[in-house]
Amino acid sequence: MRKLLTGCGIVILIVFATLVGTCFFGGSLWQKRISHFQDKVAAEEALEKSWRPPAPELGREWFPAKVTGWSLSGSNAAPGFPTLDLDRGGWQGTYTSGKENIQVSVAPANATERDALMSRVEAALTKPTTTVKQFGNGTSTSGSFTFSSDNSHWMTRFGSRMSVTHNGQKSQVRALNDWLFIFQGIEGADPEDFVKEYLKAIDAGSGSAF
Repeated sequence: MRKLLTGCGIVILIVFATLVGTCFFGGSLWQKRISHFQDKVAAEEALEKSWRPPAPELGREWFPAKVTGWSLSGSNAAPGFPTLDLDRGGWQGTYTSGKENIQVSVAPANATERDALMSRVEAALTKPTTTVKQFGNGTSTSGSFTFSSDNSHWMTRFGSRMSVTHNGQKSQVRALNDWLFIFQGIEGADPEDFVKEYLKAIDAGSGSAF
């Protein structure tokens, strides 16, 4: 009987220790991920301040023929972007790498209208519109961030950048120097790494922003 009680006590202790460890280390890991995200975004935010557009007006020079392993398949002026809920002229191009494609849309957007336009783009990228449950937000020295999710999409937004995944389609949005960039992965392509290389390729600043 004593052995049985001792054995049961050991099992209970192990289960308790496992639960405590899971709560502690799981929470710690989540905090580390948030901290890493904040640090990464803060660093990008500081570096992006040196980025300069390749020309005062939109044109073909904004779409280089090559961006690392991606090739430009075409670009053209656009009178507007109805699928992104942007009723202003801009420029659009598509890059290809193997079977993957990324569509790049660029439109003017000054600082006073940036937030409203980014919200409109988010809504357009996540149609049909559904109720979004916000499950985390916070602040850092460089601004505020928001995570939101529902059954069909995931969004993170921090200052001048936004990441949206909707039904497997991934998009990145950046607002730099009065310009709004929307990078849309076609059929599952992930534009996250492409964004940095593209902005670096067209940077006319004295030093690379990246």
